[in-house]
Amino acid sequence: MKNLLRSVLIATGMVAIAGLYSCENSDNDLTETGTAEFTVSVDLADSKSEPADSNSAYMQVLVSVVDREGKPVLTDKLIPVYGFGTSFVSENIEIKAGEYKLIKFMVVDASGKVIFAAPMAGSPMAYLSKKPLPFSFNIVPNQVTRIVPEVLSVGNLTP
Repeated sequence: MKNLLRSVLIATGMVAIAGLYSCENSDNDLTETGTAEFTVSVDLADSKSEPADSNSAYMQVLVSVVDREGKPVLTDKLIPVYGFGTSFVSENIEIKAGEYKLIKFMVVDASGKVIFAAPMAGSPMAYLSKKPLPFSFNIVPNQVTRIVPEVLSVGNLTP
């Protein structure tokens, strides 16, 4: 009987230690960071911006991101983008690992004019997008997460 009780106590202790160890690792993941990279494919013929050297950051993206509780993480942050043909890739942004929502995304030219924007769900232009904002994404520790919002040419409309 004593051996059975001792075995049960040892097993319970091992389960408790394993549970505490796994919680500790989970907490460490929340402090680790990952990298966000915004990519957008556009047709510059649809905009009135002059193309620039593909090695220069002549355009920027303006982004707003919230965490899963709705707390702002990035608010109207301007991030330089670099052109590669008809695509643009942003500088990498380091963010804590976790779940997020992209709530605003606009492409801004060198003069500060918004030339492309991702439509918001419920907006008049949302029907033109397969995946209007907001949309969710996950940042994984020590990895690059590529975020590719669908944008529309702003033209004469107010973004």
